[in-house]
Amino acid sequence: MNKITSDIAYLDWFKRSSRKLFEFLYFQPGLVLSILYLIMSLSGLLYLFVLGREFGLEIVKYLELTDFLMTFLATPSIPLAQLVAITPTFIAFYFSFKFVEKEKQKRVALTGWKSWLLTNRLFYKINPLVLVLFTTLFLPPILYAGLFAKDEAQRIISSEGERYDLDLVNPVIVHKKIILEIKELSVITETERFIFFYSSNQKQSLIVTRDNIASMHITSQNPDN
Repeated sequence: MNKITSDIAYLDWFKRSSRKLFEFLYFQPGLVLSILYLIMSLSGLLYLFVLGREFGLEIVKYLELTDFLMTFLATPSIPLAQLVAITPTFIAFYFSFKFVEKEKQKRVALTGWKSWLLTNRLFYKINPLVLVLFTTLFLPPILYAGLFAKDEAQRIISSEGERYDLDLVNPVIVHKKIILEIKELSVITETERFIFFYSSNQKQSLIVTRDNIASMHITSQNPDN
């Protein structure tokens, strides 16, 4: 490999690497879907981990295999996080490389702060394609999943959205009292076997198995609903 000493050479390296990758993926289209699915699943796992931590719960310990595989489909915030994260990052890279290509046509070598801003010479030894894919597909979506989880936790704690009254099949003990009905609960999240609730009145979380729920009644809704 030739030594990269300029932004133009760095751009050429990116183009060669991209061409090889696209040729490979053309014959392996299933790999793209598998990678995207993996990213979504990891983002969903992080989302549940951060969400649970906000309520003192280890939700990940309660997950079944199907929960791990389908979390991002059941939680609209996660695909939204991917879109919010990927779009501006991709646009920034696109215009950065377009600018370098334009300067290349002018045959003017970038120097000083422009060179550092667009490619940062510290990255000259890193394949630019790897850098673009990591900062576009992996890093931002995962970080955004954590931020969306914190935002969702604050929404639940502030009692926004639907709240439920819960009737149980078998009684449970809460604060040394045997109860069959629990009022004013917000749903944190659901898994195949469990539903995680938060009580704004008692300021605590509650884990209930699905087979112990006789009925759920909506007591209040978001004003927009």
